[in-house]
Amino acid sequence: MLVGVLGVGALVVLWVLLGHLVHVPGNPSARYGSYPVVTVACVIVMASVVGAVAEEVGFRGYMLSRLERALPGWVAVIVAALVIAPAHGVTQGFAAVTFGWYLLADLLFGSLALVTRSILPGTAVHALGLMAFFAVVWPSDHLRHAAPLGQQGWDFWVELGLCVMLTGGAIASFLRLVASARRAGPLPTGREM
Repeated sequence: MLVGVLGVGALVVLWVLLGHLVHVPGNPSARYGSYPVVTVACVIVMASVVGAVAEEVGFRGYMLSRLERALPGWVAVIVAALVIAPAHGVTQGFAAVTFGWYLLADLLFGSLALVTRSILPGTAVHALGLMAFFAVVWPSDHLRHAAPLGQQGWDFWVELGLCVMLTGGAIASFLRLVASARRAGPLPTGREM
């Protein structure tokens, strides 16, 4: 869970950082001003849970496990991420920055599924990440304006430092998780499953 929370935190901050550097299409459906707060809260919670469960069961539970039968585990994670990431363009726009960001997110969730041999940790942090995006990030995307590097305000540099710290923490935690998983038994390498 720690790997996932730190990784999703880093991805949230990365999305905000990207908004300072390039135009990030964002999610046009994240405009809630005319709806009651209770309705918005219920929709955000349900969309986050349903979205996370559907993606983790379908992509990491089914697709990734099928790919692992034919490919080495880490190759299967990469192939699954490359297949899944473009699908997010339907809601987020087909932009290189969006594809790259979703590729990182899909690599995170796929890696968690591979190392833990479960989709449960990824599902929980995926839902938390979706809640953060639905409630805070996407509704405020329009407030960030891209500027050439060096012309960002102090908030950009604080966010960059936070992103580096969260990424470092996620990587360190992930390496410990991999070492722990290897002590428990070999990670899947493909056809011998």
